[in-house]
Amino acid sequence: MKNKKEIIKYAIIFLIMAVGIYVIVYLCFLGDGFLSAGKDMEKSDWLGFLGAYLTFIGTVTVSTIAILQSSFYNKMENKRRENERFELIQPIFSIDIAERNSHVGNYAVSFNPSDPSIFPKYDNFTLQIKNLGAYPALHICIFEKYMFPVMESNGSKRIQAAFSDSNDIKRYPKGIDAIIPLDDLDKSGERLPAEFNIAYDDVDGNSVFQTFKLMDFEGKKYYSLKRREVTFISEKRNLT
Repeated sequence: MKNKKEIIKYAIIFLIMAVGIYVIVYLCFLGDGFLSAGKDMEKSDWLGFLGAYLTFIGTVTVSTIAILQSSFYNKMENKRRENERFELIQPIFSIDIAERNSHVGNYAVSFNPSDPSIFPKYDNFTLQIKNLGAYPALHICIFEKYMFPVMESNGSKRIQAAFSDSNDIKRYPKGIDAIIPLDDLDKSGERLPAEFNIAYDDVDGNSVFQTFKLMDFEGKKYYSLKRREVTFISEKRNLT
């Protein structure tokens, strides 16, 4: 609808200009007119020149419009190819809540198997993150912390994390991969973050982050993609 209105607008402008030029030329050469034909010249000479001149102007105008139109469509095609390339190289993360309150790292804990009351208790969770995309993700940061230099296509990583009030952080300071502030705690009471970001660079050097939100379907907790944002666009993305 917008393009149709613009076409009508430019058509009206062109019609007004065409009629205006005709009226001006007609008035200039009406009767004796107010313009002198010049020495050894007649009005027909000027009319012939004016016809050739207007033909030249029309040719230049049409050529300019064709060049601008070609440039416009080239830019649109480059933008389309650019967006296709960008979507193609983005990782597709699958987030699985792999474990809850499990043993931390390589820490050895002694307990009596016959006395369940003294079994060690933990307060943490483990996420398994898999890249289902066709291209790797680089320089990956999760929970505001640099985690991995690369995650290959179909590759997976595990992260064991705990909230800042968890005793696991004090007991196993080098075993927890990430410490999460209590502000990020899910309001339903689950000891899981309500949402978190995965920040990364794609293979073209664009910096992107994806936000995942904790969801519940028939009692099953899982993380679903909420949004994706680009924080830096690489010069490689400009194909023009």
